[in-house]
Amino acid sequence: MGKCRDEQPESGFAVANVVKEGSRVVLKKVHVQGSGANSLGVRELRRLEREFAEEIGRREGVKEVVIEGGARTSGSNPGKIPHSRTYKVE
Repeated sequence: MGKCRDEQPESGFAVANVVKEGSRVVLKKVHVQGSGANSLGVRELRRLEREFAEEIGRREGVKEVVIEGGARTSGSNPGKIPHSRTYKVE
């Protein structure tokens, strides 16, 4: 069942190891926790990820931010490590 556009977004949090390497920041072993199973959805998760990467990149004065996910601890594929994603900072 989909959400109405005027509903409030679900809350959540993320943890990661943050490393600055020259002109980039690498977020290693990233884990994201929403308020429940599929509460964020892939599209919303990617949008939040992109906005966060751009913000941390501007704050740290770097040209790119790399996000390396941690191994899944639950869900349909426990142990799976997602592909890393790189975001350019404007």
